[in-house]
Amino acid sequence: MAEAVSLYERALAAHEAAGEGPQGLFWLFQVVIAQVFLGDPCAAEEAGRRALRLAEASGERLYGSYAKWALGYVFWARGDSEGGTALTQAALENLRGFDDYAGTAAALEVFTWITVSRGDHERAARLLGAVHALSRDIDACPVSTLGGHRARCEEEIIGALGPDGYEKALAEGGRHDSPTRAIALALDTAAGTGQDASPTTAPCPLSSREREVAALVAKGMTNRQAASTLNLSPRTADRHVANILAKLGFSSRAQIAVWWAHNPSAVGSSPTRSTGRRRLHPPGGRPHDDR
Repeated sequence: MAEAVSLYERALAAHEAAGEGPQGLFWLFQVVIAQVFLGDPCAAEEAGRRALRLAEASGERLYGSYAKWALGYVFWARGDSEGGTALTQAALENLRGFDDYAGTAAALEVFTWITVSRGDHERAARLLGAVHALSRDIDACPVSTLGGHRARCEEEIIGALGPDGYEKALAEGGRHDSPTRAIALALDTAAGTGQDASPTTAPCPLSSREREVAALVAKGMTNRQAASTLNLSPRTADRHVANILAKLGFSSRAQIAVWWAHNPSAVGSSPTRSTGRRRLHPPGGRPHDDR
């Protein structure tokens, strides 16, 4: 696997040397997954953040979505369920309009594991049914064996719902057998309309401290000024800002300010202080964006 990381990095460097940085995102995403398998979450997170910055700068949606769900897994695996949820949801949003069965199945698989860990077993079973449906036309879901989470996920769902309840929810989810329908199921939207199926607002992915830092960034403060206001060390403030950018899929402080202004219900009060059925596609074999 270490050799694979080296090969992926060389492929990425070749694209960058040719002025094709966005195309190298596919290989950078592979680096994230390989580092996860190697048991190096720090290296995986670093590669994931690098991929998000490149995707944001280039406007690349497809490979950017791969980076988001991979980084979402890293966040969730280290115990940040809200951050993992936000990143995998953002990945699924990015995948809208691409007929990418493998990419959607991978993002949905990770989202299913996170949903189980949050205790919503019936919804997780429906999501897993959609993963099964999407995987029928590909060899296997690309991440189904990662960390043994699929088996533990199924075991926990059956324990919560019972075999009959599990099979019923699984069958319901199996009706969502296209990327469009599966994404609609995951994001609770009406397929093909883009409208919310319920009025509920997605939870804010930021921790309470991160919300405080985001509020100060939105006011125009530097990291050092925010650190002074909140009695934090500059390094801690830098880390909070980096986490905010990663969780929201942003690359600039200005985007944080805009997000803060447009999401009052999510952030709360400021502180008084082509067909992609077969595989994940390398450059030249990407699925069609029909948007």
